[in-house]
Amino acid sequence: MQYPWPKFSQVAVRDYVSGAMENTTAVIFGEFMHGTARDLIDVDMNEKIVAHEMFHHWFGDYVTCESWSNLTLNEGFANYSEYLWMEKKHGRDAADYHLLEEWQGYLGSLRSSPPHELIWYDYDDKEQMFDAHSYNKGGAVLHMLRNHVGDEAFFASLKNYLERNKLSAVEVDELRIAFEDTTGEDLSWFFDQWYLQAGHPQLSITTDYADGSVAVTVAQTQRTDNNVPAVFRIPVDIDVYTNGTATRHHVVMEEREQTFTFPSATAPDVVVFDPAHQLLAEYDYSKSPEELEAQYRYAPAFLDRYEAIGLLSNQEGNEELKEELFTQALQDTFYAIRGIALQSIEEPTAEQLALIRQIARTDDRSEVRATAINVLTQSGDEELSAIAAEAMDAEPYAVVAAGLEALVATDPETARQAAEKLEAIDNSSISGALAGLYSEAGALEKLPYFEQQLGKADGYEAVALYTAYQSLLAKGKRHSRPPAWRCYRRWLSTSRRVPGAG
Repeated sequence: MQYPWPKFSQVAVRDYVSGAMENTTAVIFGEFMHGTARDLIDVDMNEKIVAHEMFHHWFGDYVTCESWSNLTLNEGFANYSEYLWMEKKHGRDAADYHLLEEWQGYLGSLRSSPPHELIWYDYDDKEQMFDAHSYNKGGAVLHMLRNHVGDEAFFASLKNYLERNKLSAVEVDELRIAFEDTTGEDLSWFFDQWYLQAGHPQLSITTDYADGSVAVTVAQTQRTDNNVPAVFRIPVDIDVYTNGTATRHHVVMEEREQTFTFPSATAPDVVVFDPAHQLLAEYDYSKSPEELEAQYRYAPAFLDRYEAIGLLSNQEGNEELKEELFTQALQDTFYAIRGIALQSIEEPTAEQLALIRQIARTDDRSEVRATAINVLTQSGDEELSAIAAEAMDAEPYAVVAAGLEALVATDPETARQAAEKLEAIDNSSISGALAGLYSEAGALEKLPYFEQQLGKADGYEAVALYTAYQSLLAKGKRHSRPPAWRCYRRWLSTSRRVPGAG
């Protein structure tokens, strides 16, 4: 559907407390959206925020929610626009990585508060609605709905919803009716369990092979308090891989526990439940190292590869298999896989070292490149001095910060001189690196630098700076002497984001 307003302006302002706001035709952003080209290398978040606020011009401005209880009809759609943008601009792997982070945000919120319905009528204060349910879960539910009805029907239904409800306030039933009228399918089951009830499925999955059949047993184990259904209706695909090729089976789970049986001439390499990775759920599904290897090699989705490397790294033994797979993962086409491989390797082989050096020098994703430099620093690699020098001349600040750490390990005096030059740079990666460096050295003469940075830091950056500042002050109470630059060997780069981390 065409943009429904006469213009679209974007205004960045100082001291804005709400991040961004979708005022019709003129979005307001906090000053964090400003930056030089060098500042914004690898910053996907800014793109997502622009997409989010622009999407509100349809979902939230053109059609708005009738009550705070229905807030996800605004924020869930804006949240899902971030996935749609990542998918279109950066590809499916990047979009699915974003979806994983959204799932983690929703699931993480449940550690401090119980689940509630997406359409939540008994909140105590409207501010409670601005949470990981309305945003993260709301977007994830739309992704499931898209997967269920298919792209053509999904986007046609959205157009139908917008056109019939334009310039009006709606409840969730208007969204359901638009989808039902477009698809001809009764979707009350979907909206009841995902919008009007709380929680998500928790699934325990086991597989078995005997007498030419693969049996996949799925049990729903979620607790049923807080209006969480005992049984979710789950239409889902199951891929059975044999000899590297998948046979897809579509099933519908409608019981607390079900076993699905499929013919197979041989024992499968691996069974992948929900190969589209669209289902918002938690899993208890153990796989052998051999199954994880097959999953990485044959299953195409980002989440298949990411899960395989992550789970394999936590298993004891199987060193030969790990070495081969981690080496392959260092060459993966998607940066987060290379990142998690770097974190998973404990003692790099000669082949892996060559790949890590190449990543440290040339990777097109700066946080992966920085992580590779850190790995080489920790291992005392023989080429570290040259790599550190190259990193200090790099464009991305995260790489420069990692290069400084490497320089500390190879040439402390040059590192001291470089650190002082970097103080003029206004960037959180650099200030975080310098703060950790000065704190570890006990460089009390650098207290004015801390005070200058603390005056303008906020969020996690401020937490990292205060932690380093407190540590430095504590060292000053114990002794007062010049910093021992020769003792520098590492520092906490707390503001740097490590790829693959949850």
